[in-house]
Amino acid sequence: MKIILLLGLFYLSVNGLPFSDEPGKTWVVLCAGWKGYQGGGYSIQANVYHAYQVIHAQGIPDENIIVMHYDDLAYHKSNPTPGIVVQKVNGTDVYKGVPKDYTGDEVTPKNFLGVLKGDPELVKKGKRVVNSGPNDNVFVYFIDHGGPDIVSFPRGYLYGEELVAALKDMHQSKRFAKLVFYLEACESGSMFKLLPTDINVYAITSSNATELSWECDWDESRKVYLGGYFAFSWLDDCEHRDLQKESLQEQFDHMKKQLDIPGPDPQKEPHQQHPMQFGDLSITKLPASQFLGYKKVNEKINKEPLDMKMHQAQIETTHEIEYTQELQNLILFREYVDNVFNEYVNSIQHLMPNIATNAILHTKQELNNRHCYRQLVDTFHQNCFNLNQFALFAQTDTGSMFEKLLRNDLNIYVTTSAKPDELSSATYYDILRKTYLGDCYSVALIENSETQDLDIETLQAQFEYISKNVNTSTPQQYGDVSIAKLPVSQFIGYKPTGYIQSKPVYINDGDMEVVNPRDIPVLLAQKNIATTNDINEKQRYVEKLETILKGRKYMDNVLYEYVNSIQHFIPNIATNAILHTKQELNNRHCYRQLVDTFHQNCFNLN
Repeated sequence: MKIILLLGLFYLSVNGLPFSDEPGKTWVVLCAGWKGYQGGGYSIQANVYHAYQVIHAQGIPDENIIVMHYDDLAYHKSNPTPGIVVQKVNGTDVYKGVPKDYTGDEVTPKNFLGVLKGDPELVKKGKRVVNSGPNDNVFVYFIDHGGPDIVSFPRGYLYGEELVAALKDMHQSKRFAKLVFYLEACESGSMFKLLPTDINVYAITSSNATELSWECDWDESRKVYLGGYFAFSWLDDCEHRDLQKESLQEQFDHMKKQLDIPGPDPQKEPHQQHPMQFGDLSITKLPASQFLGYKKVNEKINKEPLDMKMHQAQIETTHEIEYTQELQNLILFREYVDNVFNEYVNSIQHLMPNIATNAILHTKQELNNRHCYRQLVDTFHQNCFNLNQFALFAQTDTGSMFEKLLRNDLNIYVTTSAKPDELSSATYYDILRKTYLGDCYSVALIENSETQDLDIETLQAQFEYISKNVNTSTPQQYGDVSIAKLPVSQFIGYKPTGYIQSKPVYINDGDMEVVNPRDIPVLLAQKNIATTNDINEKQRYVEKLETILKGRKYMDNVLYEYVNSIQHFIPNIATNAILHTKQELNNRHCYRQLVDTFHQNCFNLN
């Protein structure tokens, strides 16, 4: 009786387990989080393309492989072999056949996590996601730029805390039996410090939490590095070893041995980096084929050390790379950003007087408050720099906003401070506040409003007053000009009884220095240099002026290079004329596309 009872309990317990007789599938997600040709864009996307080719060749079907890549590399204007991408010098094309599941602006942190978690909203949009269950294995390879507890996307960031939370959610939802994650990015070891050891997830990173991950294999014809040390070692292992025999631990040991080889000069190839392991290390006993494919390869172990390959690549390209204008622009950009960061740290150093500025800027501190860190990064990103792009500032010409656009039958009347091809001017420098207080148009407008009876004065009379007193630009009228016959008070209010006019700060027109608003940052720095007697303060203003001028020179060089690159489309107009003369705007649709494209791919014009 006891035996029957025990057998019955055993039967019930077995049937209660969340397993089925169906064999599990292997799902693969490959994500290149960056874009473009330079700045690592080539090697990042090429690594993912090569990874796809290897895993596809190992027998993982395309229906189980999801690839995210910006897809702006193969036909980039700088690519000397349009439609072809290689990951090794003189290598074969790794781009052909790569799926385009998520491309362009679809490559975001939200979509990446959504793919892993099987987001139903993505499915509704017809997008592919990991549709895995409790018997399936999942392999993820992600490569991009990184920092402490963060990896970059073209628009946004993914934090380590978010990534680990998503993996926990997948485990809780029984979306895998085992999950293996390979992450290649600078300081990638910081991304998995919160990863538990009991959720069936094993992760390796290309470097530890404080060191860089390096590119390799310089291609002289393409003028870029073709791959990353980590991917080079990993994919070389996959192509030359039997993954049904090799365990994940053996693969890690192979990569670690390849990467842990310091060169004679730390600033030259090969660079040393230290792969790290996180999570459930018992998974490392499993054969690599359970995550990367089962197809048997001809076992031909490549015994040539990685550092020898890199030295050979160096020897093949030993002639000096031309010091181009592009390099100068990059150096100017770096100097500009360095100066901004230095100024920012100086401004907050009183909050931490025991730490020198140099230590804050150039040493690594352990990340122990991720919530605060994330708030800081997001705030800096929104208010200072998009850390994935670079922004400069410009000013538009107000008349161009309404020229030939605003109809006269909409009951709308507009005045602007200048014609479409003119600048508005700033005025009234205040030595106490060390800035310009207003502009000529608004000074005339407010002065008129304070001195005239607005119940009697019409909008037309006010416009004529402004036009007479603004002699640095030509104010304009647009729209329904009949509205100008109405009294000003109908739009900006009635002057109350007993109104006391504000006292003028400046008594005579001699105080009205008139300046081009685009030159204000330069003029302010120059005035501050001239008026301060404090040597340290003077030096700060000198450095600020140098930063502004370098930024301007950088912007000028980029625009000059851009105009030169398209001048063959307009051979009858000289470069100088394009850059320094005003043309009438007669195709706004084309103009808007140009501005938006330039904004997204070159500079944030704001």
